[in-house]
Amino acid sequence: MHEVMAPVLSAKGVKYRMRDNAFVSVANPDALQTAASSLDPKRIQDRLEYWTFLLGPKFSAHEREGMDLHRRYFISQVEYALNIIFKRNHSIHTIFERSCDLGLARLTLNRIANIFGWRVTRRTNGKHQVVLEQIDHAHHILRAYSKNSFVKQYEKFIAFLRIETCSNNLKDFHQKKSLEYLPQC
Repeated sequence: MHEVMAPVLSAKGVKYRMRDNAFVSVANPDALQTAASSLDPKRIQDRLEYWTFLLGPKFSAHEREGMDLHRRYFISQVEYALNIIFKRNHSIHTIFERSCDLGLARLTLNRIANIFGWRVTRRTNGKHQVVLEQIDHAHHILRAYSKNSFVKQYEKFIAFLRIETCSNNLKDFHQKKSLEYLPQC
């Protein structure tokens, strides 16, 4: 939700620098935390309402009278990212390569499950593996899958190393999908 927090910082006169979807520097980190904390379900729903009105189907007054046109929003994917920013980029690639070596050698099923906080039993379903994927032009991503979630690590813009955790099923973490339950996550 960086695109929502950036205008809040600008309105308060807080200087910041972004690279893609990451805040690389912020003059007042407390202001950034305040902006992030202000992202409550109502504010997110207001933004969603704006975009679904703008991009969604339009109905005439007669059509609106004949049907219930309430929209409900659900969270289907959650991502958490940690960006490790380096002042000089020559060490990023070396650190990433070494972490890939260690990840491929040492990330076992039990260690991956421990990252996500669950026990592996016979009934544990889903994909469980560690892979090193090559995407376009020598960019690599180290991924560790467990159930419906994964952790991935990759270099971004030769400026920072990103570690990202993603889940496509909030039930794995005993969370509810409706936007109204967001504060409980």
